[in-house]
Amino acid sequence: MMELNSVHLKEMVLYLRSHPVLSHLNLFGIGEYESSDPHLIENRPAQNALMLKCWENVDRAVKSGQGSAVDEWAFWPEDYKDDASTYMAQHHAVLIEFETGQFVDITPQDATYAGKILFMTDKRVPFSFIELKQPPCCS
Repeated sequence: MMELNSVHLKEMVLYLRSHPVLSHLNLFGIGEYESSDPHLIENRPAQNALMLKCWENVDRAVKSGQGSAVDEWAFWPEDYKDDASTYMAQHHAVLIEFETGQFVDITPQDATYAGKILFMTDKRVPFSFIELKQPPCCS
């Protein structure tokens, strides 16, 4: 299992939280930044979901009434061990299921990461389901 108290992970979280992502676009008022602490959520691939297509997978689930979308960062350890020394943060979408209220990653993952993923919500980095991309400043 990934180490939630890893010094390297904490440093990355501090960096992401302090980075002025999207601030020049005035998408948010002062004080509207919301994030969660990194935590593990279940990876339970949806039927017909495609690898590497989290936004499309979540969009289909939302349109079929299964839940609501959440913008977030997924943290992928470079070395999948308890003592991972480096992580990659990737913008990712997961579902909050209406039935259970649980966060669920419905996108199939490589066998290395299947089962649970480490994530942190971040409302500063929205995703356009219409254009299926991040705003130009973040691409």
